Amino acid sequence: MRLLALLLITTATLAGEGGLDPHPWDEATRSDGRHFSVTTNTFPELATSLVTHLDAAYAHFERRFGPLPPHRSRRMEVWLFRAKEEYLTRADGVRGALGHFDAALDRSALIWDGGTGETGWPIAVHEACHHYFRRRFPGVLAPTWY
Repeated sequence: MRLLALLLITTATLAGEGGLDPHPWDEATRSDGRHFSVTTNTFPELATSLVTHLDAAYAHFERRFGPLPPHRSRRMEVWLFRAKEEYLTRADGVRGALGHFDAALDRSALIWDGGTGETGWPIAVHEACHHYFRRRFPGVLAPTWY
């Protein structure tokens, strides 16, 4: 699965010169995991890969912070954008950041880096940690270094 995701990312990056183009946001696809749901206008395989990584991280969050109460355990929403402009306008993104968690909307938003490795899934896991922490301890802000 990981090899497939890397192959698709590489192919998508190389295709930026006229091959595969990501879809507009109104054609975004969604991938649901056990604990996370990713909507993206990049490629469906990226959403699936990200859901897999975030669902694996969930177990670490649960061990570190304790389980979520049942009424707060619905899937956490993540938006993955193909371009910074979309992230800034559609998700009220943070300038200079590659992602953020919006507590008011109970949603994380990220920019896909086109396969360069700059964003990667570590930023997604970082934002998911904020998301989990907020659900586990409403009204308490997680340290920014999580």
